[in-house]
Formats: sequence, structure tokens, C-alpha cells
Amino acid sequence: MKKWIRLIEKLLLYGLFALGVVLLFYGTGRISTMLLAFESFFAAILIAWIFHQKGLNEKYLPYFYLGLWFNMFGEIIAYYNGTFLYDKLLHLSLGILLSAVILEYYEKNSDLKRDSTFFAVLGLLAIWEIYEFALDSFFGFQAQGVFINNIMVQSAINDTMYDLIWGSIGSLVYLFFKKEHVDVTIKRDVKKTEMSFSTFLKNHLKW
Repeated sequence: MKKWIRLIEKLLLYGLFALGVVLLFYGTGRISTMLLAFESFFAAILIAWIFHQKGLNEKYLPYFYLGLWFNMFGEIIAYYNGTFLYDKLLHLSLGILLSAVILEYYEKNSDLKRDSTFFAVLGLLAIWEIYEFALDSFFGFQAQGVFINNIMVQSAINDTMYDLIWGSIGSLVYLFFKKEHVDVTIKRDVKKTEMSFSTFLKNHLKW
């Protein structure tokens, strides 16, 4: 099973590079789309490196790769057809995925839990929006704002704020429904306490 998962991961990863090559010769007419494919490829490598360095659960890696692919699909088709909800659902899903990874990491490596997870997710979402702002400001991309036929139908600031809001909602939804992890040792100690208390009652409450 693990071999199949590794194979799927490699196909998703190197498929982004192959997509960039295809768009280079048979693109959509938007250079930014082709560049985004190569950027997504290097982003996937960076994500895998971070997972390895931080000891994160690699079962989440394919979901991040799929997210990059869904973003590419949006860049090629959905975003330019006025499908606003597609982008917002991606940010909602990203908030959920980031929360799952960060919360699991905190549970294993620190005392930080729900509140810290939410603010960490919000910080990562903000970094992504800063990245998009840099692309627009220095390289003339249209990463922020919603355009249809090169006509802006949603301003950059509104697009950014809605992205942050949807990502935050995804994080809050996950954290709300996620049950707090309880360590096995804590469960054992609680069980011992319950048994001791039960024994105490039996010995001291005899009629």
C-alpha cells in the first residue's frame, strides 16, 4: 500500500513539472500560468522538505500536492470563467488541511493546541497572500483580484480578505469538530484513579 502511495506522490510531484513544460509550448497564452506550474513543482519539493525536517506526518503530503493541482486547474480554467466559489473552497480546504497537520504536530511536540493552531494557520495564509502581492507588485502578475477577460470584477483587497476569511473558517470548523488528543499514559492514570476511588468507596462506605 505504501508503495502505491509513494508512486502517486511522485506522479503528482513530477506531473507539475511536466505540466509546466506542456504549458511552455502549448500554453493558455498567459505566461503566469506556465510559471505557476513550475513554481508549484518547487513549492511541492519545499513542502516535502519541511515535512521531513520537522517530522510531520507524511500521510498529508498527497493532499498538499492535490491542492497544488487543483490550484493549477483553477488557474487554467475556473478562475477565468468567473467561478469565484472554486477559489474560496480551495482556501477553505487549505485551512482544514493546515489545521490537521499543525495540530497533530503540536500534540506530539509541545503543549500548544487549538488556539495556537488557529493563529499558526492564519499566519501561513497571510504569508501566502503576501507572496501573491509580491508577484503582482514586482512581476506584473494577476494573482490577487478576480479577472474575467482581463476586467477586474473583484478588487485585490476584497479577494485577499475573502481568502483569509474562508481559510480561517476552514481552520475553525476543523478545530471545532476535532476531538482533543488524549495521551495513552493520561488515559491509564485516569483509569487507575477511577479504580482507586472505587476501592476507597467500597472500603469506607460499608453499611
